[in-house]
Amino acid sequence: MSTRISNHESESFELYLQEVNRQPELSEAEEKSLFGRLSRGDVMARERLVSANLRHVLRVARQYSNKGMGLTDLVNEGNIGLLQAVDKFDISRGGRFVPFAVWHIRQAVQNAIAEQSRIVRVPAAHVSQLNRLNRLRALFEQEHERRPNVNEMAAGASIPEPDVMKTMSASARQCSVDAPFAGRQAVTMADMLRDSDAPQTDDAVTADSLKAELCSVIEKLKLRERDVVCAFYGIGVPAKTFAEIGVQYGMTRERARQIRDKAVRHIRSLTDSAALRTFLKV
Repeated sequence: MSTRISNHESESFELYLQEVNRQPELSEAEEKSLFGRLSRGDVMARERLVSANLRHVLRVARQYSNKGMGLTDLVNEGNIGLLQAVDKFDISRGGRFVPFAVWHIRQAVQNAIAEQSRIVRVPAAHVSQLNRLNRLRALFEQEHERRPNVNEMAAGASIPEPDVMKTMSASARQCSVDAPFAGRQAVTMADMLRDSDAPQTDDAVTADSLKAELCSVIEKLKLRERDVVCAFYGIGVPAKTFAEIGVQYGMTRERARQIRDKAVRHIRSLTDSAALRTFLKV
């Protein structure tokens, strides 16, 4: 079966998916037999190895479907990686073919994203490092309920801070300022951009008002509640995690969380300010 997919219409791609799903997976014995035949020049063995592993191309392509390229294009690039894996795999070294193939498929997809999804080309090594940093950031946010700073990203990934900053800056997506918003053809990005040269007096007034109300409400909290809220949200001090707050004030992480929650409920009862609620996420 062909390993290149036409981009004509979605119906064709659906038929391709159905064909891939009908292909049975290979047992270890079948895999060894096919690679043995391939080493003797059997073209049909190569075709069978490719068709039986196309499902792994689809799996990898779906993982990268939100990275700036269409799923069909990702599948096409992944198929190229699969073909390379079939040609390079040495069955005499032992091991199964699938992990080897998935690595080549992922490399082909990542290289394609680096070259095609951005206006400015990003080296494949940076794309791999960027994916690693994004996974690290997601795990950090789940554990600490906030985004990590550059120091924490560098420490977690064992990468120098300048390299982290350079890699993360490459993650920015480009788009045309003349592109219309979905469903609003008459409005473009350029129409919505703020003029940075114009004085923003409203923002300054709003910030001062918010600061005054925030200070007023926090002063009404108990001392320990005030300390925990300020530490967690970074009000006047660097933001800390519950674990860090616990160490600072001699309590458990869960106790710090309970005090924060109690303080938030108190704040909710003291203010009707929508802006303040948004700021503290109460």
